[in-house]
Amino acid sequence: MKIFTINYWKEVFQPELIIKTTLQTIIGTVMMGAFFMFFSDYVFKPLDLNGRWTLRIAPEEARSEKLGCVDIAYTVLVVQKGLEITAEGEKVEDTKSERGACKDIDIYERKIDPGKGKKIKITGFVNKNYFSDDILTISYLEGEQERVTMGVLSANDKDHISGWYESNISRAKGRITLMKTPEDISQDWGQRKKSFLENKNS
Repeated sequence: MKIFTINYWKEVFQPELIIKTTLQTIIGTVMMGAFFMFFSDYVFKPLDLNGRWTLRIAPEEARSEKLGCVDIAYTVLVVQKGLEITAEGEKVEDTKSERGACKDIDIYERKIDPGKGKKIKITGFVNKNYFSDDILTISYLEGEQERVTMGVLSANDKDHISGWYESNISRAKGRITLMKTPEDISQDWGQRKKSFLENKNS
């Protein structure tokens, strides 16, 4: 009978077509993977957060009206490994908020001498987005009491990241901003690292 012949089953299953289609699928998958890796590494580069930044906290709600009217600035040094970051820094400034609700609130403004401000430690990670802004999620501990603050920031550009935070420090909520300091904007971290290694080996 015809169904017991090899030619019959070749006509039914068309092995040459199956092999051809399978190879095309494999090759296409490999090419798409290579294309994606190229764009990931060279076109959609992850944020480079290494270097010194100014971290600004601007509360919009707090446990008391007065605490909600103090904007705080820290200087922090960020070290990045892949998409994870760690940083350490200290408070450098307390300023009165420009919010209208703070107009009649008496706030003691001050600039803090280097080495004398409250210390903070930051950990965080970058959520890489290929067709929208990258998202940086951080948490930091301030002072010996280890009061925790959580922030979610969107990368406006490589030197300016901003978003919202919530803290158990005074039960505060508000705006949080990271700005690259001028000396780190003028020369990127990769170039500084390269120069350091060249000088070290010379």
